Amino acid sequence: MEIEEIEEDNVIQTDNLEDNLPHLPPRVPKRGRPKGKDKTVIGVPKKRKLTSKLLPFEGLPVNIRHYEMLRWFVDDGIAKSAVYENKPVHEEDVEVVPERVSIAVIDKSIAIEEIKCYLTEGSWLAIQQVIKMKKLTPTWICPICAKDAATKSICCNRCLEWSHFICVRVNANFKSKLWFCKVTQSNTNLKNTT
Repeated sequence: MEIEEIEEDNVIQTDNLEDNLPHLPPRVPKRGRPKGKDKTVIGVPKKRKLTSKLLPFEGLPVNIRHYEMLRWFVDDGIAKSAVYENKPVHEEDVEVVPERVSIAVIDKSIAIEEIKCYLTEGSWLAIQQVIKMKKLTPTWICPICAKDAATKSICCNRCLEWSHFICVRVNANFKSKLWFCKVTQSNTNLKNTT
């Protein structure tokens, strides 16, 4: 008989324990970012890196890059009709005065041969002569002060124009791989709003 009482006491005790346990809410899976991801160790918000929507010249889509290169040698309308309507560029349309052609044509990262498909044979020869003349007297002119930008200058990765550090208010110890001038940034903002 005593054995039964002990078993009954155990049963009674376990029943009382189940009633005394707290009821927990169901487990909810976490969603989103962790709480401390956007803060530093001491709780100060982290500085966010600004991501630019601007692309360097080499990263542009092929047709836009070809259009930009053709604009160095011909008018906008002729460049558009050549790239988008497949109309060939004739020799009389090509700019033959080297001072009026952008210095970007002698940049090593430019593959000027890409636009050969839009040109007639005579216009391609005219462009090659202009490039040779530009290479003989390479002068980079700062678009802001209109002086030689051969020293202490930075190149815009989009328009490939060289500007003095002082003129564009950039520190000489600039560490970013890409830099875009104000003209490029404003042109891109105008295109995004329209």
